[in-house]
This record gives sequence, C-alpha cells and structure tokens, in this order.
Amino acid sequence: MNQMTRWLSALALLMSCSAQAQVSESERQALIDFYHSTNGPQWLDSSNWLGPEGTECDWQGIWCYEEPDAA
Repeated sequence: MNQMTRWLSALALLMSCSAQAQVSESERQALIDFYHSTNGPQWLDSSNWLGPEGTECDWQGIWCYEEPDAA
C-alpha cells in the first residue's frame, strides 16, 4: 500500500470509526504512518497520539461515532 493510500485510509477512518468498535490494525497503522509522515511530533497539539491499542478515538483530531443501525 503506498503512502497516499494509507493517508486516505486514515482520513476515511476519521469519518467512519465507531466508538464501540476496535480500530483494525491496518487502520491504526495508517494513522501512525500519517502521524510520522506529517511530522506529528511538531504538531501544535498531538495529544494522546500513539497511545496504546484501543485509544485511537482519544487521539487529538480523531472523531469517532456510532453509525446508526440500518433499518
């Protein structure tokens, strides 16, 4: 998977992550790659980034929501 594809996957995760579901390892890795590729340590606020597995929805700038049940 090329770097741009990983970034796009990370951005898609921002919009589709469920607060109740675990982020997949590939999605987590895409976010980590995005962080490193965009000089994350130099961001104005990188609170909680690179925390333990299961904390991705607490990373600054990551919004998670539950998708409504399909009717």
